Amino acid sequence: MNLDAVVKELHQIVREKTPKGTSPQLILERLRASFPPLNPREISNEEAKAILLKRGALSRRRLETADGGAVSAEEVASLIGYSRQGVDHLRKTNRLVAWRHANGKWHYPIWQFEDGRIRPGIGECLEHLSENPWGRMIFFLNPRESLGGKRPLDLLVKGRIEDAVRVARRHQTHGG
Repeated sequence: MNLDAVVKELHQIVREKTPKGTSPQLILERLRASFPPLNPREISNEEAKAILLKRGALSRRRLETADGGAVSAEEVASLIGYSRQGVDHLRKTNRLVAWRHANGKWHYPIWQFEDGRIRPGIGECLEHLSENPWGRMIFFLNPRESLGGKRPLDLLVKGRIEDAVRVARRHQTHGG
């Protein structure tokens, strides 16, 4: 019997035996949980390093493309009515989030802008965060249990600036 035949047979069993009101997914979750965990195979330091680098690259890509992606300094200048040098000044004085791409150009997450201006609260939060651009994006974009699964960015979108700043203060104090 091949793998496809086993899957087909399991589908039929699940269809026939599933109690009313129970989802097949729940049955499969319980079935999977009933098996002992697989023993992890031994991997070399090089393999472990490659896995971590790949995960890091995927995480970085998710941050770069989150909530609309990012734009260049020239696009920010056009969006908010500043010169490119003015945008650079805002970045250097920690009033904007930006990261430097491998090509040397700065990229600015679009989520920090609203109606042709810097979203209210961004600068106030940045005052309390480290200068690491990835740490800053993680702060704004990661859901927090203390916020009921919301993100600090969600607070800013709703105009809850003081709440977002309070979270930024706590984040920096606790090693963020």
